[in-house]
Parts: sequence; structure tokens; C-alpha cells
Amino acid sequence: MTVAVFGGTGRTGRLVVAKALAAGHKVRVLARDPDKIAPAFGLEFIKGDVLDGGRVMATMTGCEAAVVVLGSVKSGPVDVCSRGTDLVLQAAAKAGARKVVAVTSLGVGDSRNDVPWIFRLVADLFLKKVMEDKQTQETLVRASELDWTIVRPTGLTDGPETGSALMGTGPMASVVSPGRVPKGQISRADVADFVIKTLADRTYTRSTWFISN
Repeated sequence: MTVAVFGGTGRTGRLVVAKALAAGHKVRVLARDPDKIAPAFGLEFIKGDVLDGGRVMATMTGCEAAVVVLGSVKSGPVDVCSRGTDLVLQAAAKAGARKVVAVTSLGVGDSRNDVPWIFRLVADLFLKKVMEDKQTQETLVRASELDWTIVRPTGLTDGPETGSALMGTGPMASVVSPGRVPKGQISRADVADFVIKTLADRTYTRSTWFISN
């Protein structure tokens, strides 16, 4: 399929792009600076910003699915995830795309108790607006009529793909096997692998998944 990736020049986004290409998908990336990703067969760039509805629509046209891997940056608006996702959802519906995968974060919404108390404290003190933005982002995704999947990773690392990630829906404690203690971290490579798997597998449709090691 042809997949539009938003946030594809970020550290996780670049791995999502690479994994999608390796799986045989064609990929179109909306990027303010396309030079951040090396050209590759099957990869197309649209230059622009995710807060520009026209550029988002140009990126989605002809695509069957979208992956949203947006994150806030110091130089950008704090609500970029929700505003950008809203535009992606609108464009996907107009373009006839059905699948949207949004990568948010563990600790958002009903997963707040799945993260250590120290993270909750830090989030409340320093990341309140960021987490509120991701909460709004998830609300928008769930309200859409598309075949959506929300992926909530734990703390992201730049380690290699392990192939042994722990994934599930609902509270993390309810699916952890006896004797296994989640590390509270996950490699971006493992997240990218899971994201691409959700594109064509209806097991993940209209559901929210955590991923950890």
C-alpha cells in the first residue's frame, strides 16, 4: 500500500519510514526539511508543514493509510500533535484512506497509572501541556470513522530492534506474565516494527495498544 507518514524525519519517524519501505510499501513523507532522510526507492517527499492543511491534503492524496509520529519541539507550537492529527484525519477521510495509526505515549489518558509515580510527577510539573495535547490527539483519533490504531510506547530508546516487545490493550499489569517486570523502555526500532504490522492486520483496528520491553 501507499503510506503517508507525518513526523517522518524524527528519530522514531525515520525508522517507521525505513520499516515501511522494507515491508514493500510505498511511502510519502511530509517534511519541512526533506534532506533529513536519504532518498530511497519507493520514497516520495512533499515539502511542507503538518499544520498546513493544503500540504497535508497533498500528502494524503493517493495514499491508503497514514502514520502520525508527531512530537512537540521547542521551536514549535505545543499543540502540534492534536492540530496536525486533526488535519491528517480530515485529509484521510477526503482522500478515501481508511487506516490511521497514531503514536502517542504511555501515561496519556487512562494509561496514567501504568507509568511510575516519578514520571507522573515530572509530567505534571513540566510536561502538562504536552500530555494534554496528546490526550486531545487521542480523543480526535477515537472520534474519527476511520480504522484507527493508537500506539502508546513507554520510554523511547535508540537501541536495536529486539523482537521481544511486550504489547497489549488495557492496563499493562493485566497482561504482564508472572515473573516478568516491564523495563519501562522500548526501542524506537521495536515501535516502528509494531506500527507497520498494525497497518494491514485488523486485530489492531479501533484499539489502543501499549508497547514496552
